[in-house]
Amino acid sequence: MYNNALHGIYLTQITWMKSARAEPYLYYIVTEVEKRNLPIELALMPLIESDFNASAYSHKHASGLWQLTPAIAKYFKVQISPWYDGRQDVIDSTRAALNFMEYLHKRFDGDWYHAIAALNLGEGRVLRAISNIKNKANPLIFQLKTAQTNQSVRAKRTSCGTIIKKPKNAFPAILNSPTIAVLPVDCAVILDNRKQWQQLEIFKPMV
Repeated sequence: MYNNALHGIYLTQITWMKSARAEPYLYYIVTEVEKRNLPIELALMPLIESDFNASAYSHKHASGLWQLTPAIAKYFKVQISPWYDGRQDVIDSTRAALNFMEYLHKRFDGDWYHAIAALNLGEGRVLRAISNIKNKANPLIFQLKTAQTNQSVRAKRTSCGTIIKKPKNAFPAILNSPTIAVLPVDCAVILDNRKQWQQLEIFKPMV
């Protein structure tokens, strides 16, 4: 059963759009979604999956903004090694995640409800649910009997869609310009020391 109370809670919590996590990524992700003519709601999937935490790691070994599993990441050619995990790279992970969603959309005959449910619950589980549900007129996403955590995910997802479709809401202002650049490096670099990187006024790659 859908949890309207959770929907209301998430609907009022829109300050995440101004958060230090979301703002650096939203412009790039929205641009990539629009390039593919995909539903703009998909740009908010990292909020649902990881709260825009690029380093997020789940007990099921999913990682990154989009919470890609190792199997899905490797299938869509994201490099994973002891030294580098492309799932935590916004460019590699976004490419793979959007490729995966396009695949699921096609796999479920153009039904975004089913495709997004499969993204969170697993392709096999959704396929089995479809075969067992007699009344297919209602969206599958609201019929699946899921754990409380998945009810939370569904409420969060629906709230994101509601927020996007109500332009009169007072959204916090965020940068509407590119915030990500690709810098070539010729060796392994540790990028988790933010303080040191902020001291670099300019980065000039070797030619």
